[in-house]
Amino acid sequence: MVCDRYFYDLLMELERSNVSSDRFTVMLSKTLPRPLITFLLDAPEGLACQRRGFAYKELAVKRRFYLEMAKTFGFVIVDSSKDFSSNQKRIRALTLARVS
Repeated sequence: MVCDRYFYDLLMELERSNVSSDRFTVMLSKTLPRPLITFLLDAPEGLACQRRGFAYKELAVKRRFYLEMAKTFGFVIVDSSKDFSSNQKRIRALTLARVS
């Protein structure tokens, strides 16, 4: 199964709204299936603003939350400002290693 941010977006929005807690995050994370591997496609705020059209401050806050979640949940961080083909090969190799 491949999911696109489902759970982690929810956690980020709850945190930004100040309605989250560590206890709630742990309880909620135990109710959902755990992915074998999670990738965080990360880019510097300036580049991400150009790509997505978000306000710089909003994007910086979201990026900080995602990087914190990457540490907590063990995401593989991929620098999406780098060469697309190289990133694609890295993601494919890491995924196949975990699935095989």
